Amino acid sequence: MKKFPIVKIDVDKSKSLDKITNVIKYNLFHFMVVTVMDNTFEGAGVKKEKLSDQVTAIIKQAIRDGKFRPGDRLPAETQMVEQLNVSKVTLRESLHELAAEGLIEKRRGIYGGSFVARPGPEKVEQVLNNFHQFSGLGPEELVEFRKILESELVAIAVERRTRADLDAMKENILAVEAAIDRGNRIRPWGFIFTV
Repeated sequence: MKKFPIVKIDVDKSKSLDKITNVIKYNLFHFMVVTVMDNTFEGAGVKKEKLSDQVTAIIKQAIRDGKFRPGDRLPAETQMVEQLNVSKVTLRESLHELAAEGLIEKRRGIYGGSFVARPGPEKVEQVLNNFHQFSGLGPEELVEFRKILESELVAIAVERRTRADLDAMKENILAVEAAIDRGNRIRPWGFIFTV
């Protein structure tokens, strides 16, 4: 148990008992808070995050929580600005970031607005390509990443495959074998199916 030192509080005796009590309470509370919280937040460091990043996180969470599904229209900008208590510039910066990430798509016209996008492989390919080109990702790391990703994708594909998927794969294998027998070097075709 922590022992607190005795604190001497000078009180003017000419003041009323209520004022003296308030002075004592204030000084005692201040002393205890300062003593107890002395090192509580040392080194904690508060991160200053851009407001638009916070808005982006809120919208992403709403999508994750199922409040908006692929194809759903997000509320109008004026409504979102009011609900989030941010400026139009901040909201538009956030929406632009979400569109760049492929999470929403912007449509123009009378029936336009911001719509939750259906995730597709194109965005993943773009992100990985940018990561490879601009981060110095080497061939070894890329191969390691593919091993991890592809093994999981194969497991999912096996669970979800249909008879039509198996027929398409068999047809592709037979076409490649026939081409090899003829001496042709071709790339496999028709080997793409949805995971």
